[in-house]
Amino acid sequence: MSSEDAFSWRAERYLISNPIEVLGWMRTIAERRVLCSVTTPDGRSSFLSPLARIDDRKRTMLVDAPRDRSIERALVNEREGICDVLLDNIRIAFDVSVRGTVEGGDDTTGHSGRGVVLAVPSRLHRLQRRESFRVLVPPRLAPRLRIRGFEASWKVRDLSVGGVGIVLPNDTLLPEVGHVFEDASLDLEDMRYFMSLRVCHVTTSDPRQLKPEWRLGLQFIKPSAGLEPAIARAVNDMARETGHVKGR
Repeated sequence: MSSEDAFSWRAERYLISNPIEVLGWMRTIAERRVLCSVTTPDGRSSFLSPLARIDDRKRTMLVDAPRDRSIERALVNEREGICDVLLDNIRIAFDVSVRGTVEGGDDTTGHSGRGVVLAVPSRLHRLQRRESFRVLVPPRLAPRLRIRGFEASWKVRDLSVGGVGIVLPNDTLLPEVGHVFEDASLDLEDMRYFMSLRVCHVTTSDPRQLKPEWRLGLQFIKPSAGLEPAIARAVNDMARETGHVKGR
């Protein structure tokens, strides 16, 4: 996560800096209780939390404090962090300033638990719609993903030449953002391709569902030769299957 390509979302072409528009996105994220992945500046540690509250006057927002106090100390000491959200299949990423912490029951915040106070970002990056370069995978065409050492059912949700989105049951022990699975394989077109996988983001499906699921975005690292053209062919086939027009 600390490598240069892990922060490629900071490219200027994705930038939104209008204060009203930025605040609007933050309100939407808070209202929908979408989970944010909050990462320390070095990219080594992260935790998940919804945005609990937006204070328009102070231009602050609140997230639940992480259970691991070492992550909290790193955020408070560095006074900055990174947030990553998936909203309506659009990735929202932004740097945040850390203002401090609040204890549970603080009347000024209305937050029942311990929280971390963040400044509303001055700008954010709204990345391309994932549908514009990857497709949802029809069940009958789903490739099989294996990761050595894990017996979990890795259900492939979407696919692109750069990575894969998977779905896991909500009781699964999750890896941290930035974690790299060193030995993975993907079965596609009657061939098996090998690669490492980096965890780029962890989000959840609608928490109002009876059984919410975890969604992981995984980036291919050093894939074996032939994977990219095989995926390009598969993506086109799946796009036709689902009625999706590539590049929309």
